[in-house]
Amino acid sequence: VINIEDDGSVHIYATTGESMARAKEIIGGMTREIEIGQTYQGRVVTTKEFGAFVEVFPGKDGLVHISELADFRVKRTEDVVKVGDMIWVKCIGIDDKGRVKLSRKAALKERAEMETGQAL
Repeated sequence: VINIEDDGSVHIYATTGESMARAKEIIGGMTREIEIGQTYQGRVVTTKEFGAFVEVFPGKDGLVHISELADFRVKRTEDVVKVGDMIWVKCIGIDDKGRVKLSRKAALKERAEMETGQAL
């Protein structure tokens, strides 16, 4: 059970620790925003011919266009990702309608550079 008071305070009541943690995650996700330039781990929720939709926070998702899935030409989205996969994505833009543009390719490059830098 989630109660939101007039002063904005939120009270969460749960029967298990797991359901309490999930409720906190949902509330936190509702208040977080995806930011351009930031990298996130998200879950693939839908695949289409033109790319994949990835949920970054509960209720907050964006599109990874097929051209942003990998650093090689991808014929089919499902050749790279499938529904349920957890993948790293970087926010590369948000359009005037609030639609989030994500890139797996940019996130993988960034992570590889970080690992290379740490190895030196």
